[in-house]
Amino acid sequence: MSQPVRHVLAAVVTAGVAYLRWTQLVPMLVVWIFVWLMVLALLLVNFQDQAFTAVERAAYVYEAWFGGDPEDLLGPPPEAAADPGTTDPPPAADPANSGDGALHFDDGDISSWLWRYWALLSLAGWILGGLRTLVFGPREPWRLGAKLKVAAGVAALASAGMFASWLWGSETFNGGPLGWVALFLGVPLLAWLVSVWSLSVAHLLDRFADAAGRSLDQAPGYQIGEDQARS
Repeated sequence: MSQPVRHVLAAVVTAGVAYLRWTQLVPMLVVWIFVWLMVLALLLVNFQDQAFTAVERAAYVYEAWFGGDPEDLLGPPPEAAADPGTTDPPPAADPANSGDGALHFDDGDISSWLWRYWALLSLAGWILGGLRTLVFGPREPWRLGAKLKVAAGVAALASAGMFASWLWGSETFNGGPLGWVALFLGVPLLAWLVSVWSLSVAHLLDRFADAAGRSLDQAPGYQIGEDQARS
């Protein structure tokens, strides 16, 4: 096999491994986004007064620094937002609406939607990873154990936020305490287990890329792709 062919093959293998790596990282990122949205919602509901006070202060700090109107951030008053003189156009017809006022989806619609957005998010992560490597250069890869420890720390922080909302929040949590404890421990634990899977598979893909690089001629162009696969 000639040198240029090995270079092209190495670049193709590296790009493919980098994309496969992101297909495993996307579920982990989606799960963590869901967990932290849950934590923020609990904190916002249970500490409403503090949250609204912080938002108002931030709005007026924005006005003092940038000269804007706080109402641009906080929104218009309710009486100004409603205009009885305007009428909304009728909604457009939706193929998923059968006419009875309800949307109907079958398993094929949901699965195709999930696969499509999974692929698109993986592609977006792959592109952003490549751009980061080109702009900032390669970074030293972390050990798998260190990544799992960081994920465990994030899970513990999320669990602590849920328990803080439960113990010191203003709202009443109905139901037995064992159920809430199981929820506040189980959701972050589930997210951590997903992270274990995603990071472990990504680590194996990194090792495969290293093995493929050793078997092929590691040209400078291949080194850039390999750094992207590790980023």
